[in-house]
Amino acid sequence: MVDKQQKEPPLPETTSLRTKKPLSRLYPFQTEGLIKIHNILNNDIDDDECRQKRILLNLPTGAGKTRMTVQAIIEWLNFRAQGKCETAHPQQLNPNGLIFWLASTVELCEQASESFRQIFEQIGIADEVYLTNWFGSNRRDLRVIRNDNPGTHIVITNTEHTNKKFRDYRNREAGRFKFDQFAESPELQEISNNTIAIVIDEAHDVSGERYQDFLASMGFDLNKNKRGKEKKIYNTKNIALIGLTATPYKGTGTAIWYQCTSCNQIFKDPRTRDRHISKNYGHDIIEVEPHINDDEFEIDNSCDPKYFSTLNVQTRKIHKTFGGVYLPIPSKSISQARPNGIIDIPLSAHVNDNVKISASNSYDPYSKIKSFSWEILHFEKELLNSHDEQFYYNFKTAGRYDVQLTVENERGISHTVNQKIEIKPKIESKIGEKSTGSLEDIKEFYDILTHDQKILCPITYGVIDFGKIIKFNSAEEEKKWNLGKSKEEDDEVSNDVKYNEKICDAVHKCINEYGRDRVLLFANSVKHSQELALIFRIKYGYDTDVEEGGKGLSESVDGMTNPGVRRKIISDFREGKIKILSNFGVLTTGFDVPKIDTLFVCRDVGSNALLTQMIGRGQRGETPGGTKDLWLIMTDFPHVSSKGEKLRLGWEALAEGWEKFSDEIKNNLNLSDHEIDIEKTETDSEKDLVDHQFIMNIEPITNLWLSCQTCKNEIRGLKNCLEKFGYKSEKASEKSFQDAVLKKLKENDFNRNCNLCRSLRDYAAKSGCEFTKLIVKEHKLDPIFIFAINFIHGYQKQKIKVVWKDLVNDLKNTPSLKGLDVSPNTSGIKRLISAKLLIIKNNNDLEFLKIKNIDASGAVISKLLNNPDVISRIENILKESKPRKKSSTTYISDIDIFYSDLKKKFGHIPTERQFKNKLNKTLENQFNEMYNNDYPRFLHQKHEHIAADQNLKDSLYEEYFEKCMKENKPITHEELDKYGEYRLDDYKQIWTTIEKFENSHYVKPILTEVLENHKKYKKNRDSEWEEISKDIMNLKKKQPANYYHYETIKTHSQLHVSRYICQMKISDLRFLKNYHGKDAGKFLQLVSDFFRLQKCIDVTPTKDEFTELTSSLTTGNFMSEFGIKEEDYLRFLKIISIDPPDILGQSEHIKKMQKEIIEELKKFEKKKGREKTEIYIEMFAPDDRLSVQIKKYFPIIDELKNLLWE
Repeated sequence: MVDKQQKEPPLPETTSLRTKKPLSRLYPFQTEGLIKIHNILNNDIDDDECRQKRILLNLPTGAGKTRMTVQAIIEWLNFRAQGKCETAHPQQLNPNGLIFWLASTVELCEQASESFRQIFEQIGIADEVYLTNWFGSNRRDLRVIRNDNPGTHIVITNTEHTNKKFRDYRNREAGRFKFDQFAESPELQEISNNTIAIVIDEAHDVSGERYQDFLASMGFDLNKNKRGKEKKIYNTKNIALIGLTATPYKGTGTAIWYQCTSCNQIFKDPRTRDRHISKNYGHDIIEVEPHINDDEFEIDNSCDPKYFSTLNVQTRKIHKTFGGVYLPIPSKSISQARPNGIIDIPLSAHVNDNVKISASNSYDPYSKIKSFSWEILHFEKELLNSHDEQFYYNFKTAGRYDVQLTVENERGISHTVNQKIEIKPKIESKIGEKSTGSLEDIKEFYDILTHDQKILCPITYGVIDFGKIIKFNSAEEEKKWNLGKSKEEDDEVSNDVKYNEKICDAVHKCINEYGRDRVLLFANSVKHSQELALIFRIKYGYDTDVEEGGKGLSESVDGMTNPGVRRKIISDFREGKIKILSNFGVLTTGFDVPKIDTLFVCRDVGSNALLTQMIGRGQRGETPGGTKDLWLIMTDFPHVSSKGEKLRLGWEALAEGWEKFSDEIKNNLNLSDHEIDIEKTETDSEKDLVDHQFIMNIEPITNLWLSCQTCKNEIRGLKNCLEKFGYKSEKASEKSFQDAVLKKLKENDFNRNCNLCRSLRDYAAKSGCEFTKLIVKEHKLDPIFIFAINFIHGYQKQKIKVVWKDLVNDLKNTPSLKGLDVSPNTSGIKRLISAKLLIIKNNNDLEFLKIKNIDASGAVISKLLNNPDVISRIENILKESKPRKKSSTTYISDIDIFYSDLKKKFGHIPTERQFKNKLNKTLENQFNEMYNNDYPRFLHQKHEHIAADQNLKDSLYEEYFEKCMKENKPITHEELDKYGEYRLDDYKQIWTTIEKFENSHYVKPILTEVLENHKKYKKNRDSEWEEISKDIMNLKKKQPANYYHYETIKTHSQLHVSRYICQMKISDLRFLKNYHGKDAGKFLQLVSDFFRLQKCIDVTPTKDEFTELTSSLTTGNFMSEFGIKEEDYLRFLKIISIDPPDILGQSEHIKKMQKEIIEELKKFEKKKGREKTEIYIEMFAPDDRLSVQIKKYFPIIDELKNLLWE
């Protein structure tokens, strides 16, 4: 009889939800200790050759050693899971590694286990981390536990347990050293090879035999001195060893011997010393350094600190085990320690949103926060004063607001912090009563997430043609096909050899030729998924794990796959063991593998939502730990479900922004382009303008940019604004006058409506006519609205009854409006209907709001029709409404292409001066026609923010310092504007005034240091590069990033930034993002020397020229970093974005350079004489420009001499 399977108990009906107590903040001295632990775990090789990834942290009892260390380990596991531990050793990056925590008693083990559980619940985010309690009785073998639960194990244990488990693996016949006795055990080798770190609590006990046995079994050879080995590698496995103790000593800790100067006897303790003195009156005793007769504890002067000599035997053993002791010394006084105010608000919100403003994360590590004081400021005007810890605030108008928080602790010490929030105009609903967003909103939202914040990654797409047309007898059959349920699927897809070979060949090339790492396939059926996985294993060899020397695995999952097996397959895919994962019907939602970089959709998808979910599996960007881009390859381009509708959702809103593969990749992968069949919805001739902020730009005041609050007309430039808003402008250039204007703006004492709108409002107020008032309120300088209201005024004046078609024809026959679209969806018409000035009936008859004052309304309409801004608006709308080529991608003009090329050339957003100087006449006319010669407007449409471009800032800083070093003094504004790539206008565009740039803390103090030391630093070039290399490695630990900008180095570098400036171009740092070697300093030196040589010889050097025309150090560094072959040099050029050298067609250039060299040498001879000139010619100096040019362009010196002296 078979027992019935017991049902799992149901969940309780009601569960109380309790708030967890937030994790208290670490004290500053605990944070120092935490950083030390992170450094040990993050270092590939310890910078200190003697310490070798070992540290003994000495904190007093009650100072939070356990809490600090547990948090440090969990935080580090979080960073590792996010891929932010690039510099760590492979031993620490092992996803199935062990972290041992050794405590001396069962009670301490239990405490440590509870600490890990509680703190991980609060801050842990890493997957597959296990807490393994390996102490007490009835515990399984550690290897069995690991096999059952793949992942990282935090193993809580003690030496009593480890000795019991490990003693059978010890071979006492292997020699007298413990390390040798454990070294031959394959079981212990497996454990030690997979150990990330060992933490020893109460580390003063480490001198005991059990601890020494455990460390020896883990590969710590602490008997190197006894062996007489020269290279003292104590930590043979690169395991991080961390000790925690309040008493890093045994007994008194020190060992002092005494010697009698009269009889030379040695006494090892005070008692025997005193006995000798009592028996030998008059003998003198002195203290001497003890001599320990065990060479394991002998002082190693090359590594050991001096204080080791004063330690007793057991204490020295403790310190020797950990390579020394570290004390994170706290500040002497906390009486002046300030609290830390933290403002928690969003970066932006909309008008009338209830925005939560909170200070709940503020803290004081030494005291309680007594009070909170809030101020909300807008142009220095206080809008709110509150003393709540958190509250909601409703912002009524758009603009930038300053939120200021002051926190005060119990000792009366306060701290004030500020944060800005941008309040955007309220979004008016466009569809029904609820605001669902528009296509433009969705595009902008995804564009910001993709290109600015890198939360999503950009998509490159292509199509594999199925090659057949499948006919369906009914809509139901087509629906089944789209859902993968049709009986035709096996016949038409699974058995199509040619089609499946196309897929498999493309996948294989993606991995093998283009370095794609994880490929996810959506197959057409369960059978199709399984067959694809089988083809990859059998034909392409994806049947062996990478760690075992294979290409990686190929697997398939579907709805029938066992859940446990499915989880294991997905886990292996996440870790990179599986390269290709095929599936059907299971991985569209709830599937989280951030590093998917290639997606194949090998089926037709009839659902927008389903395809959007599929694409979303691979669109995780770099910020949340995903990939830099996604390759999306489909069988047949998806059908648009919302064709012709106004609102696009899911993938349909984004497809126009997808990029296409280059022809080279497309041909290699056998792909084709497929037009995205999205009909462009009818757009308004001009976007509906909603209420938004009055001041668009205020700094500098000369670039004032205002928007009239009635008509929304935007006016730029101080003088124009003054004239349009009713002020005199004769003194606009005077500083005092500008200050007065600025004050009026900040005090909200400036006219907010332009001259036109103020005069019209006066007419309307006096008219007593609702029709006239609505014209003034709604016109927005919209030409369609104004001309339509003019015709409506005429119809009512003449009492003519008209239909919709009559109004349309009248508008279309108006010469000024020729070419503009007129429909009920045109913004001007929509505004007329919304204001109830116009009603279109079902039979297309028109009904109008009755005009009570014909003369007043006529005067208002006449003023609008004759306003030059309306005429200008018509011209702009006509330019923007020019027909463009209908295609699957956004229209790209010649200006866009020119801008993109220029940006690539400069390596940053071009300044306005650079951009306009490079325009030819044709492009200049096009730019003027499309953007009215308005560069800020052009950048705004491209979502480019020039003031935030760090690459541009780097170049400006760089050239300024270079010019100052060349002149050996702070250069004048005239000198700065005289030569080089940049001019005063470029600096002003970023910093508004050149004085603001020169006096900033990024320039003024740095320049002093540069001018004082640049000659000295340049002489010590080799050693300086070594220092820069070390500094970048340290910087990566503090501020992990692919590369750094000038301001980051200035703020966070341990090395003074002036030393970077003297050796290299700061902008060269950007090339680090493509460099994946270990020695950043060597690489940067190569980059610096390359560009210096390129500038010197005026062409891209060949490999031989690069190695021959630079120093021997550069040649050696290049060979060690890249190699000696031509392809190695091409790889280097690719990293720094330089095209290979063109050795053809250089004859004219060579002649030009030879002529310049001869002219320079003749000048040299005139000053120095022929003899010195001959010596100069024959001696090569890689740091001398002319010498390098001679060697490049006159390889045969005699030819040069003949030309000079015939």
